[in-house]
Amino acid sequence: MIGNKLKKLMSIMLVLNMALGLCACNIANELREDISNRMDINTTTISSQEIIRHIIDAVNDDDKMADSYSCIPENQLDGVTYSMYFEYINILRGMTSQYGKSITYFKMVPSSEVKGIVGTNLFTLYPGLICAELQMSDASGNAVSFEDPIYIFLVENNEVAALSNRWISGIIDIYNYGDHYMTMIDEQNIDGVFALLEPGYSENYAEAVVKSMANSLIEYYKIDVKSSREQYRIVTLVPNRYVIRIPETISSEGEYVDHFVEITKESSNTYHIDDGLPFVVEPSMFNVYMTGNVSDMGAIKVGNFYARESIIFALGNPKYEFFVNDDLIYEEVGEGDELEVIPMKRTVMMHKNIVFIFYAQEFSDSWEGYLNKITITGEEYYIGDDIHVGMSKTELLIKYPFMDIYGYEHVYTDETGAFIIKFVFDEDDILTEINLSKEL
Repeated sequence: MIGNKLKKLMSIMLVLNMALGLCACNIANELREDISNRMDINTTTISSQEIIRHIIDAVNDDDKMADSYSCIPENQLDGVTYSMYFEYINILRGMTSQYGKSITYFKMVPSSEVKGIVGTNLFTLYPGLICAELQMSDASGNAVSFEDPIYIFLVENNEVAALSNRWISGIIDIYNYGDHYMTMIDEQNIDGVFALLEPGYSENYAEAVVKSMANSLIEYYKIDVKSSREQYRIVTLVPNRYVIRIPETISSEGEYVDHFVEITKESSNTYHIDDGLPFVVEPSMFNVYMTGNVSDMGAIKVGNFYARESIIFALGNPKYEFFVNDDLIYEEVGEGDELEVIPMKRTVMMHKNIVFIFYAQEFSDSWEGYLNKITITGEEYYIGDDIHVGMSKTELLIKYPFMDIYGYEHVYTDETGAFIIKFVFDEDDILTEINLSKEL
Protein backbone atom coordinates (compact mmCIF):
# COMPACT_ATOMS: atom_id res chain seq x y z
CA MET A 1 0.00 0.00 0.00
CA ILE A 2 2.76 2.34 0.97
CA GLY A 3 4.71 1.33 -2.11
CA ASN A 4 1.81 2.25 -4.39
CA LYS A 5 1.45 5.71 -2.79
CA LEU A 6 5.16 6.27 -3.16
CA LYS A 7 5.00 5.38 -6.84
CA LYS A 8 2.11 7.85 -7.39
CA LEU A 9 4.00 10.63 -5.59
CA MET A 10 7.11 10.03 -7.69
CA SER A 11 4.98 10.14 -10.87
CA ILE A 12 3.43 13.48 -9.88
CA MET A 13 6.88 14.96 -9.13
CA LEU A 14 8.15 13.80 -12.50
CA VAL A 15 5.23 15.47 -14.33
CA LEU A 16 5.80 18.74 -12.41
CA ASN A 17 9.50 18.73 -13.24
CA MET A 18 8.75 18.28 -16.92
CA ALA A 19 6.17 21.10 -16.85
CA LEU A 20 8.52 23.49 -15.06
CA GLY A 21 11.25 22.60 -17.48
CA LEU A 22 9.00 23.45 -20.42
CA CYS A 23 7.99 26.82 -18.81
CA ALA A 24 11.59 27.71 -18.11
CA CYS A 25 12.45 26.85 -21.67
CA ASN A 26 9.65 29.08 -23.01
CA ILE A 27 10.64 32.04 -20.78
CA ALA A 28 14.28 31.66 -21.79
CA ASN A 29 13.30 31.55 -25.43
CA GLU A 30 11.20 34.75 -25.03
CA LEU A 31 14.06 36.53 -23.29
CA ARG A 32 16.48 35.43 -25.99
CA GLU A 33 14.00 36.64 -28.64
CA ASP A 34 13.55 40.04 -26.91
CA ILE A 35 17.30 40.48 -26.59
CA SER A 36 17.77 39.44 -30.19
CA ASN A 37 15.08 41.91 -31.34
CA ARG A 38 16.62 44.73 -29.30
CA MET A 39 20.03 43.91 -30.74
CA ASP A 40 18.52 44.00 -34.22
CA ILE A 41 16.77 47.33 -33.65
CA ASN A 42 19.95 48.84 -32.23
CA THR A 43 22.05 47.79 -35.17
CA THR A 44 19.61 48.61 -37.96
CA THR A 45 17.95 51.81 -39.06
CA ILE A 46 14.49 52.78 -40.23
CA SER A 47 13.53 55.49 -42.67
CA SER A 48 12.41 59.01 -41.77
CA GLN A 49 8.88 58.11 -42.95
CA GLU A 50 8.81 55.15 -40.55
CA ILE A 51 9.92 57.31 -37.61
CA ILE A 52 7.20 59.82 -38.45
CA ARG A 53 4.58 57.05 -38.66
CA HIS A 54 5.57 55.81 -35.20
CA ILE A 55 5.27 59.35 -33.83
CA ILE A 56 1.84 59.76 -35.45
CA ASP A 57 0.69 56.45 -33.92
CA ALA A 58 1.60 57.75 -30.47
CA VAL A 59 -0.07 61.11 -31.07
CA ASN A 60 -3.30 59.48 -32.22
CA ASP A 61 -3.38 56.76 -29.55
CA ASP A 62 -1.88 57.15 -26.08
CA ASP A 63 -1.84 53.37 -25.65
CA LYS A 64 0.73 53.15 -28.44
CA MET A 65 3.17 55.59 -26.81
CA ALA A 66 5.54 52.97 -25.39
CA ASP A 67 5.39 50.77 -28.49
CA SER A 68 6.13 53.66 -30.83
CA TYR A 69 9.15 54.67 -28.75
CA SER A 70 10.51 51.13 -28.63
CA CYS A 71 10.17 50.79 -32.41
CA ILE A 72 12.68 53.59 -33.02
CA PRO A 73 16.22 52.19 -33.04
CA GLU A 74 18.40 53.49 -30.25
CA ASN A 75 20.92 54.90 -32.70
CA GLN A 76 18.09 57.05 -34.13
CA LEU A 77 16.88 58.36 -30.77
CA ASP A 78 19.91 60.64 -30.21
CA GLY A 79 19.59 60.14 -26.45
CA VAL A 80 15.92 61.16 -26.36
CA THR A 81 14.59 59.47 -23.23
CA TYR A 82 11.14 58.01 -22.91
CA SER A 83 10.06 60.85 -20.60
CA MET A 84 11.20 63.43 -23.18
CA TYR A 85 9.42 61.50 -25.92
CA PHE A 86 6.28 61.30 -23.78
CA GLU A 87 6.27 65.07 -23.19
CA TYR A 88 6.96 65.84 -26.85
CA ILE A 89 4.14 63.58 -28.05
CA ASN A 90 1.73 65.21 -25.61
CA ILE A 91 2.61 68.64 -27.01
CA LEU A 92 1.90 67.43 -30.55
CA ARG A 93 -1.33 65.80 -29.38
CA GLY A 94 -2.44 69.08 -27.82
CA MET A 95 -1.80 70.89 -31.10
CA THR A 96 -3.85 68.43 -33.17
CA SER A 97 -6.62 67.73 -30.67
CA GLN A 98 -7.65 71.39 -30.79
CA TYR A 99 -9.13 70.60 -34.20
CA GLY A 100 -10.98 67.54 -32.95
CA LYS A 101 -9.41 65.31 -35.58
CA SER A 102 -6.70 62.67 -35.74
CA ILE A 103 -3.69 62.75 -38.00
CA THR A 104 -4.49 60.63 -41.04
CA TYR A 105 -1.79 61.70 -43.48
CA PHE A 106 1.55 63.41 -43.65
CA LYS A 107 3.63 64.82 -46.47
CA MET A 108 7.36 65.38 -46.63
CA VAL A 109 8.28 69.03 -47.09
CA PRO A 110 10.90 69.69 -49.80
CA SER A 111 14.25 70.70 -48.32
CA SER A 112 14.10 73.92 -50.33
CA GLU A 113 11.06 75.00 -48.25
CA VAL A 114 12.34 74.03 -44.80
CA LYS A 115 14.43 77.18 -44.34
CA GLY A 116 11.36 79.34 -44.86
CA ILE A 117 9.53 77.41 -42.13
CA VAL A 118 12.19 77.38 -39.40
CA GLY A 119 14.17 80.53 -40.24
CA THR A 120 17.80 81.04 -41.19
CA ASN A 121 19.19 80.66 -37.68
CA LEU A 122 17.74 77.21 -36.98
CA PHE A 123 18.39 76.06 -40.53
CA THR A 124 22.07 76.83 -39.93
CA LEU A 125 22.20 75.32 -36.43
CA TYR A 126 20.54 72.09 -37.54
CA PRO A 127 22.03 71.02 -40.87
CA GLY A 128 20.15 68.22 -42.57
CA LEU A 129 16.72 69.06 -41.18
CA ILE A 130 13.94 66.78 -42.38
CA CYS A 131 10.41 68.15 -42.17
CA ALA A 132 7.00 66.50 -42.45
CA GLU A 133 3.68 68.34 -42.37
CA LEU A 134 0.88 66.52 -40.56
CA GLN A 135 -2.53 66.39 -42.21
CA MET A 136 -6.10 65.40 -41.37
CA SER A 137 -9.01 64.21 -43.51
CA ASP A 138 -11.78 66.42 -44.84
CA ALA A 139 -15.41 65.29 -45.18
CA SER A 140 -14.56 63.44 -48.41
CA GLY A 141 -11.56 61.66 -46.90
CA ASN A 142 -9.01 63.79 -48.70
CA ALA A 143 -5.81 64.96 -47.03
CA VAL A 144 -5.93 68.58 -45.88
CA SER A 145 -3.56 70.71 -43.81
CA PHE A 146 -4.44 71.95 -40.36
CA GLU A 147 -5.48 75.61 -40.28
CA ASP A 148 -2.16 76.44 -38.62
CA PRO A 149 0.31 73.92 -40.13
CA ILE A 150 1.81 71.35 -37.73
CA TYR A 151 5.23 69.87 -38.44
CA ILE A 152 7.53 67.11 -37.22
CA PHE A 153 11.26 67.67 -37.62
CA LEU A 154 14.06 65.11 -37.76
CA VAL A 155 17.76 65.54 -38.47
CA GLU A 156 19.86 63.59 -40.91
CA ASN A 157 23.46 62.59 -40.24
CA ASN A 158 25.38 60.39 -42.67
CA GLU A 159 22.14 59.71 -44.54
CA VAL A 160 20.45 58.37 -41.38
CA ALA A 161 17.34 60.16 -40.13
CA ALA A 162 16.95 60.55 -36.37
CA LEU A 163 15.22 62.43 -33.62
CA SER A 164 17.24 65.32 -32.22
CA ASN A 165 17.72 65.52 -28.46
CA ARG A 166 18.60 69.20 -28.70
CA TRP A 167 15.61 70.01 -30.93
CA ILE A 168 13.06 68.19 -28.76
CA SER A 169 14.54 69.64 -25.54
CA GLY A 170 14.24 73.11 -27.08
CA ILE A 171 10.62 72.48 -28.08
CA ILE A 172 9.72 71.28 -24.58
CA ASP A 173 11.48 74.19 -22.85
CA ILE A 174 9.98 77.01 -24.92
CA TYR A 175 6.52 75.39 -24.89
CA ASN A 176 6.55 75.03 -21.11
CA TYR A 177 7.65 78.67 -20.71
CA GLY A 178 4.79 79.85 -22.90
CA ASP A 179 2.30 77.52 -21.25
CA HIS A 180 3.31 78.81 -17.82
CA TYR A 181 2.93 82.40 -19.04
CA MET A 182 -0.61 81.77 -20.28
CA THR A 183 -1.45 80.07 -16.97
CA MET A 184 -0.26 83.13 -15.04
CA ILE A 185 -2.42 85.30 -17.31
CA ASP A 186 -5.45 83.05 -16.71
CA GLU A 187 -4.90 83.20 -12.96
CA GLN A 188 -4.45 87.00 -13.12
CA ASN A 189 -1.16 86.56 -11.29
CA ILE A 190 0.61 89.90 -11.83
CA ASP A 191 3.77 88.81 -9.99
CA GLY A 192 3.94 85.63 -12.06
CA VAL A 193 3.50 87.51 -15.34
CA PHE A 194 6.14 90.04 -14.27
CA ALA A 195 8.61 87.26 -13.40
CA LEU A 196 8.25 85.75 -16.88
CA LEU A 197 8.41 89.10 -18.71
CA GLU A 198 11.34 90.51 -16.74
CA PRO A 199 14.23 88.41 -18.19
CA GLY A 200 13.43 89.59 -21.72
CA TYR A 201 12.92 93.25 -20.83
CA SER A 202 15.23 94.06 -17.91
CA GLU A 203 18.12 95.16 -20.12
CA ASN A 204 16.17 98.00 -21.76
CA TYR A 205 13.31 98.77 -19.38
CA ALA A 206 13.03 99.85 -15.76
CA GLU A 207 11.42 97.40 -13.37
CA ALA A 208 8.45 99.74 -12.88
CA VAL A 209 7.77 99.69 -16.65
CA VAL A 210 7.78 95.88 -16.76
CA LYS A 211 5.40 95.78 -13.80
CA SER A 212 3.12 98.20 -15.63
CA MET A 213 3.26 95.89 -18.66
CA ALA A 214 2.23 92.93 -16.49
CA ASN A 215 -0.67 94.84 -15.00
CA SER A 216 -1.86 96.06 -18.41
CA LEU A 217 -1.70 92.52 -19.84
CA ILE A 218 -3.81 91.13 -17.01
CA GLU A 219 -6.42 93.83 -17.62
CA TYR A 220 -6.34 93.27 -21.38
CA TYR A 221 -6.96 89.53 -21.17
CA LYS A 222 -9.67 90.04 -18.55
CA ILE A 223 -11.60 92.63 -20.58
CA ASP A 224 -10.73 92.35 -24.27
CA VAL A 225 -10.03 88.63 -24.84
CA LYS A 226 -13.36 86.87 -25.34
CA SER A 227 -12.02 83.44 -26.37
CA SER A 228 -11.17 80.66 -23.93
CA ARG A 229 -7.78 79.02 -23.49
CA GLU A 230 -9.01 75.96 -25.40
CA GLN A 231 -9.53 78.12 -28.49
CA TYR A 232 -5.93 79.36 -28.62
CA ARG A 233 -3.90 77.97 -31.52
CA ILE A 234 -0.20 77.31 -31.88
CA VAL A 235 0.96 78.94 -35.11
CA THR A 236 4.68 78.21 -34.81
CA LEU A 237 6.61 75.92 -32.46
CA VAL A 238 10.34 75.48 -33.00
CA PRO A 239 13.16 75.58 -30.40
CA ASN A 240 13.73 79.33 -30.67
CA ARG A 241 10.23 80.59 -31.50
CA TYR A 242 6.73 79.91 -30.22
CA VAL A 243 3.75 81.84 -31.62
CA ILE A 244 0.22 81.60 -30.23
CA ARG A 245 -2.86 82.92 -32.05
CA ILE A 246 -5.65 84.13 -29.77
CA PRO A 247 -8.99 84.61 -31.55
CA GLU A 248 -11.88 86.87 -30.61
CA THR A 249 -9.97 89.74 -29.10
CA ILE A 250 -11.35 93.27 -29.24
CA SER A 251 -9.22 95.79 -31.11
CA SER A 252 -8.89 99.48 -30.27
CA GLU A 253 -11.53 100.07 -32.98
CA GLY A 254 -13.94 97.70 -31.22
CA GLU A 255 -13.67 94.93 -33.81
CA TYR A 256 -12.95 91.22 -33.24
CA VAL A 257 -9.43 90.37 -34.38
CA ASP A 258 -6.75 87.75 -33.77
CA HIS A 259 -4.10 88.62 -31.18
CA PHE A 260 -0.65 87.02 -31.41
CA VAL A 261 1.82 86.22 -28.65
CA GLU A 262 5.40 85.47 -29.72
CA ILE A 263 8.02 83.95 -27.43
CA THR A 264 11.59 83.88 -28.65
CA LYS A 265 14.73 82.40 -27.18
CA GLU A 266 17.48 84.99 -26.90
CA SER A 267 21.19 84.35 -27.37
CA SER A 268 21.58 84.70 -23.59
CA ASN A 269 19.27 81.66 -23.16
CA THR A 270 16.51 83.86 -21.78
CA TYR A 271 13.04 84.05 -23.25
CA HIS A 272 11.49 87.25 -24.59
CA ILE A 273 7.69 87.46 -24.57
CA ASP A 274 6.26 89.77 -27.21
CA ASP A 275 2.66 90.25 -26.14
CA GLY A 276 2.34 93.87 -27.19
CA LEU A 277 -1.05 95.39 -26.68
CA PRO A 278 -2.85 97.94 -28.82
CA PHE A 279 -1.85 101.45 -27.79
CA VAL A 280 -5.27 102.66 -26.71
CA VAL A 281 -5.47 106.44 -26.51
CA GLU A 282 -8.22 108.10 -24.53
CA PRO A 283 -9.92 111.10 -26.18
CA SER A 284 -8.48 113.27 -23.38
CA MET A 285 -5.05 112.79 -24.94
CA PHE A 286 -6.10 115.30 -27.61
CA ASN A 287 -7.17 117.89 -25.05
CA VAL A 288 -4.54 120.47 -24.09
CA TYR A 289 -4.65 121.90 -20.60
CA MET A 290 -2.56 124.67 -19.11
CA THR A 291 -1.18 124.27 -15.60
CA GLY A 292 -2.89 126.73 -13.30
CA ASN A 293 -5.29 127.91 -16.00
CA VAL A 294 -8.13 129.80 -14.35
CA SER A 295 -10.10 130.75 -17.46
CA ASP A 296 -13.53 129.27 -18.10
CA MET A 297 -12.45 127.91 -21.46
CA GLY A 298 -11.07 124.62 -20.15
CA ALA A 299 -9.24 122.35 -22.59
CA ILE A 300 -8.31 123.26 -26.13
CA LYS A 301 -8.99 120.28 -28.38
CA VAL A 302 -7.48 119.60 -31.76
CA GLY A 303 -10.21 119.18 -34.37
CA ASN A 304 -12.60 121.72 -32.84
CA PHE A 305 -13.66 125.10 -34.26
CA TYR A 306 -12.51 128.22 -32.45
CA ALA A 307 -12.79 131.96 -32.87
CA ARG A 308 -9.54 133.90 -32.60
CA GLU A 309 -10.82 135.75 -29.53
CA SER A 310 -11.40 132.54 -27.55
CA ILE A 311 -7.75 131.47 -27.92
CA ILE A 312 -6.55 134.93 -26.91
CA PHE A 313 -8.92 134.84 -23.92
CA ALA A 314 -7.37 131.58 -22.74
CA LEU A 315 -3.68 132.22 -23.50
CA GLY A 316 -3.29 135.96 -24.12
CA ASN A 317 -2.03 137.64 -27.25
CA PRO A 318 0.15 135.47 -29.47
CA LYS A 319 3.84 136.19 -30.09
CA TYR A 320 3.31 135.70 -33.83
CA GLU A 321 0.25 135.25 -35.99
CA PHE A 322 0.03 134.99 -39.78
CA PHE A 323 -1.90 133.55 -42.72
CA VAL A 324 -0.40 131.31 -45.39
CA ASN A 325 -2.30 132.56 -48.40
CA ASP A 326 -1.33 129.81 -50.81
CA ASP A 327 -2.34 126.99 -48.42
CA LEU A 328 -6.11 126.69 -48.66
CA ILE A 329 -8.81 124.14 -48.06
CA TYR A 330 -12.41 124.61 -49.06
CA GLU A 331 -15.40 123.99 -46.87
CA GLU A 332 -18.88 123.50 -48.25
CA VAL A 333 -21.67 125.22 -46.31
CA GLY A 334 -25.37 124.84 -47.01
CA GLU A 335 -27.20 122.74 -49.61
CA GLY A 336 -28.67 123.02 -53.10
CA ASP A 337 -28.98 126.56 -54.40
CA GLU A 338 -27.67 127.87 -51.09
CA LEU A 339 -24.49 125.79 -51.22
CA GLU A 340 -21.46 127.98 -50.61
CA VAL A 341 -17.80 127.02 -50.90
CA ILE A 342 -15.70 128.93 -48.40
CA PRO A 343 -11.92 129.16 -48.72
CA MET A 344 -10.13 128.43 -45.43
CA LYS A 345 -6.58 129.76 -45.10
CA ARG A 346 -3.86 128.09 -43.14
CA THR A 347 -3.46 130.26 -40.03
CA VAL A 348 -0.55 130.01 -37.61
CA MET A 349 -0.81 131.29 -34.04
CA MET A 350 2.34 131.05 -31.92
CA HIS A 351 2.31 131.44 -28.15
CA LYS A 352 5.10 130.68 -25.71
CA ASN A 353 5.91 126.94 -25.96
CA ILE A 354 2.80 126.13 -27.99
CA VAL A 355 1.87 126.56 -31.67
CA PHE A 356 -1.61 126.25 -33.17
CA ILE A 357 -2.34 125.72 -36.85
CA PHE A 358 -5.88 126.50 -37.99
CA TYR A 359 -7.66 126.51 -41.30
CA ALA A 360 -9.70 129.66 -40.84
CA GLN A 361 -12.14 131.93 -42.56
CA GLU A 362 -10.78 135.46 -42.48
CA PHE A 363 -13.02 138.38 -41.54
CA SER A 364 -12.24 142.11 -41.58
CA ASP A 365 -10.97 142.19 -38.00
CA SER A 366 -10.83 138.55 -36.91
CA TRP A 367 -11.16 134.91 -38.01
CA GLU A 368 -12.59 131.61 -36.90
CA GLY A 369 -11.53 128.19 -37.98
CA TYR A 370 -10.80 124.55 -37.59
CA LEU A 371 -7.88 123.63 -35.27
CA ASN A 372 -5.79 121.26 -37.35
CA LYS A 373 -2.59 120.88 -35.31
CA ILE A 374 -1.05 121.67 -31.92
CA THR A 375 2.66 121.49 -31.12
CA ILE A 376 3.65 121.66 -27.43
CA THR A 377 7.25 122.37 -26.40
CA GLY A 378 6.86 123.59 -22.81
CA GLU A 379 6.12 122.01 -19.44
CA GLU A 380 3.27 124.39 -18.61
CA TYR A 381 0.93 122.43 -20.91
CA TYR A 382 -0.23 118.86 -20.46
CA ILE A 383 -2.54 116.30 -22.06
CA GLY A 384 -4.40 113.23 -20.82
CA ASP A 385 -3.13 111.82 -17.54
CA ASP A 386 -0.64 114.65 -16.90
CA ILE A 387 1.55 113.89 -19.94
CA HIS A 388 3.89 116.83 -20.43
CA VAL A 389 7.19 117.92 -21.95
CA GLY A 390 10.12 117.14 -19.68
CA MET A 391 8.99 113.61 -18.81
CA SER A 392 11.36 110.71 -19.39
CA LYS A 393 10.53 107.77 -21.61
CA THR A 394 10.36 105.60 -18.51
CA GLU A 395 7.76 107.86 -16.89
CA LEU A 396 5.71 107.82 -20.08
CA LEU A 397 5.94 104.04 -20.44
CA ILE A 398 4.81 103.48 -16.87
CA LYS A 399 1.59 105.28 -17.80
CA TYR A 400 1.30 103.79 -21.30
CA PRO A 401 3.31 100.55 -21.58
CA PHE A 402 3.94 99.18 -25.09
CA MET A 403 3.77 102.70 -26.55
CA ASP A 404 7.32 102.22 -27.82
CA ILE A 405 6.18 99.36 -30.07
CA TYR A 406 4.29 101.93 -32.11
CA GLY A 407 7.18 104.38 -32.29
CA TYR A 408 5.55 106.71 -29.76
CA GLU A 409 2.95 107.57 -32.37
CA HIS A 410 -0.69 106.58 -32.61
CA VAL A 411 -3.82 107.17 -34.66
CA TYR A 412 -7.13 107.36 -32.83
CA THR A 413 -10.33 107.27 -34.86
CA ASP A 414 -13.85 108.24 -33.91
CA GLU A 415 -16.97 109.15 -35.86
CA THR A 416 -15.51 112.56 -36.77
CA GLY A 417 -12.26 111.29 -38.27
CA ALA A 418 -8.67 110.35 -37.42
CA PHE A 419 -6.61 112.00 -34.68
CA ILE A 420 -2.81 111.59 -34.58
CA ILE A 421 -0.50 111.89 -31.58
CA LYS A 422 3.28 111.82 -31.72
CA PHE A 423 5.94 112.18 -29.01
CA VAL A 424 9.47 113.44 -29.75
CA PHE A 425 12.45 112.78 -27.44
CA ASP A 426 15.99 114.12 -27.21
CA GLU A 427 19.16 112.03 -27.02
CA ASP A 428 18.66 111.61 -23.27
CA ASP A 429 15.16 110.15 -23.78
CA ILE A 430 13.45 113.24 -22.40
CA LEU A 431 10.16 114.29 -23.98
CA THR A 432 10.73 117.55 -25.83
CA GLU A 433 7.70 117.85 -28.10
CA ILE A 434 4.10 116.66 -28.27
CA ASN A 435 2.36 116.85 -31.64
CA LEU A 436 -1.41 116.55 -31.94
CA SER A 437 -3.29 116.74 -35.21
CA LYS A 438 -6.46 115.77 -36.97
CA GLU A 439 -6.62 114.64 -40.55
CA LEU A 440 -8.36 117.12 -42.83
